Amino acid sequence: MDEVGDASEDVNTTATVVVGGSFTGTIGDDEDIDYIAVDLQAGVEYVINFEGSATGKGTLDDPEILDIRNPDGDRFGIIGDDDDGIGLNSKLVFAPETTGTYYILATTADGGTGTYTVSVSLSSSGDKEKNTVNTAATADEAGTYEGLFEYDEDRDWVSVTLEGGSLYIFELDGIHEGDFGDSYAEFFGVFDSSGSQIFDGTQSMWGAQSHKLLTFEPDTSGTYFVSVGNTAALDPDESYTVTVRKVTEGTDVGEFLKGGTGGDFIYGADGSDQIFAGPGDLGPDQFFGGAGDDVLGGGAGDDRLVGDEVTGEGIYNLDAGFGAGGADVLFGGTGDDTLIGGGWIPQQGKTWVASTVGDYLWGGAGNDVVLAASGDDVIGGGLGNDYLDGWAGDDTIYGGQGGNGSSLNDFILGGLGDDLIFAGGGLDRIEGEGGNDTIFNGGGDDVVAGGTGDDTLWGGPGDDLIWGQEGADTFAFGPNNGADIINDFDVAMDALNLSGVNASFASLNDIIDAATLSEVSGYSGVLIDTGDDTSVFLLGLDISDLSQISVTL
Repeated sequence: MDEVGDASEDVNTTATVVVGGSFTGTIGDDEDIDYIAVDLQAGVEYVINFEGSATGKGTLDDPEILDIRNPDGDRFGIIGDDDDGIGLNSKLVFAPETTGTYYILATTADGGTGTYTVSVSLSSSGDKEKNTVNTAATADEAGTYEGLFEYDEDRDWVSVTLEGGSLYIFELDGIHEGDFGDSYAEFFGVFDSSGSQIFDGTQSMWGAQSHKLLTFEPDTSGTYFVSVGNTAALDPDESYTVTVRKVTEGTDVGEFLKGGTGGDFIYGADGSDQIFAGPGDLGPDQFFGGAGDDVLGGGAGDDRLVGDEVTGEGIYNLDAGFGAGGADVLFGGTGDDTLIGGGWIPQQGKTWVASTVGDYLWGGAGNDVVLAASGDDVIGGGLGNDYLDGWAGDDTIYGGQGGNGSSLNDFILGGLGDDLIFAGGGLDRIEGEGGNDTIFNGGGDDVVAGGTGDDTLWGGPGDDLIWGQEGADTFAFGPNNGADIINDFDVAMDALNLSGVNASFASLNDIIDAATLSEVSGYSGVLIDTGDDTSVFLLGLDISDLSQISVTL
C-alpha cells in the first residue's frame, strides 16, 4: 500500500496507485483536491473505490471522487459518483478509451477532513475469467487451466466439458502462506450452462492444506462451470491452477484400466491391476494401484503414481487400510512425475512405507520424484533432474536411465539398508545414509556422503567431493577418475582401492613417491597423482600418514 500525507493538486503528483493495490492519503481542508495517478489499459473496465470511515479505511466521513483526468490532463466531467460505495463512500466504474496514466481527483463532499484509502481493481466485466457463462477461461485438452486472481475476492468461472454419470475431482492449487500455510484459493460451487448453481459441495484439502479438492458427478454430459476465487487481500495477478480429473475405480479382481487424453484419477483397489494413461494422453494423471502386484504407466503430463493404497478422509476415502502392498512396477513416462512405491496420505501430503515387497520404479523423462518403500526396490530416475529416495530395504538405484550417464543433477538418497547406487551423469548429490552401501558416482562433479555403515565409494569421471562419514569405508577409484577429494579419510579405519587408476602402483612406497603435501581450495592435505591428469586428495593428512593406510593395488 502506497501512503502519502497529502497528495498534490495537479498532474505532477507523486501519489500513485496500481491496479489491484491501494493508496492512503489525507484531505486537509474543504478545498483540498488530491490527484492520484494510475496506469490503465484501453478498453478494460476498472472499479475505483474511495473509502473513509464507513468501512474503516480512514477517518474521512464523506469521500467524493470529483472527476478523472486523462493523460493530457483534460477532465472527463464525471458527476454523480458520490455515495455509490458503502455508506457515504464513493465508487466509480471507469473504462478508458486509450492506454496511459490517469488521475483520480479525490476530495470531500461535506467539507470534512481526514484520512482515506483509494483502491483500483478490475471489474467483473474487465476480468478475463468472468464469473458468468461468458468466461474466457476454459480447461484445455489436458484438463487444466492456469488463471489469475486480479483483485481482492475475485471470482472466476472455468468452463469444463464433463461426461454424465462420471465422477470428477477438481483440484485447485492457489495462493497459500509459506510451504505449509492455509490456502487463500477456494471453490465456490459448480454451475450449469444456464448459469444456475447446481452443486455447492464440501471441499477437502490435501498437501498440508495448500490445495483444495472438490468432487462432482454430473447427471448429463455437457459444459459446466466451476467457480473459484480468493478469500484474502492479495497482490494483483496472483496465479492459480484448476485441474479436472475423471475418476475410475477398479474392483477386487485384476483389471486393465485406461485413462483418457486429459487428467485422470484411477484407483485399482484389490487385485493385480494394469493402469495406463490413454493414447494421446496429455493430462496430469493420478493412478493408485491398491493391493496386489500392479503395473502403472503415466503419460505426457505431470503424473502421480502410487503403487499401493491411498488413505484419508472425504474425497480420498477409498481405502482405510495401511496393510502391506504388492510388488509394483511404475513407469512415469514424460513429464515431471512423482512415483511412490508404498502408500500415500493426501491430507498430509506425504508417503507411508508399510509395503515390504520390492517394487520397480522408473521415472522416465522429466524432473521426477521417485520414492521407494520398505522392500528391496529397484528405482531409476531416467532423463532430467531427479530426486530418488530408496527409504528402507536393500535397494538398487540408478540416477540415469539404466545407469548410462544420461541424467542431469540428481539428488539420490539410499535410505536404510545395504544399497547399490549408480549415479549416472550430471552434477549429482548422493547420500548412502544407513547400511553398508556401494556407490558409483558416475560422470560429472559429484558430492557423495556414505552415511553410517561400512561403505564402498567409487569416484567416477569428474571432480568429486567424497565423505565416508561413519564406519570403516573404502574409497575406490578407476581410470579417468578426475581430481577427487576425500574430506574425512580415517587412517585407522578407512581404506583406499587404487587398483583401477591410470598409474601403475606396485607397492605402498610407489603411492608415497607419487604423493605431495599440497593445498586445494585453501585446505592442506596429501595429493596422490594417479596418472594422466587424475588425482586423489586426502584432506587433512600428512605424507607420514600414508605409511599407515590400508590400500588395495
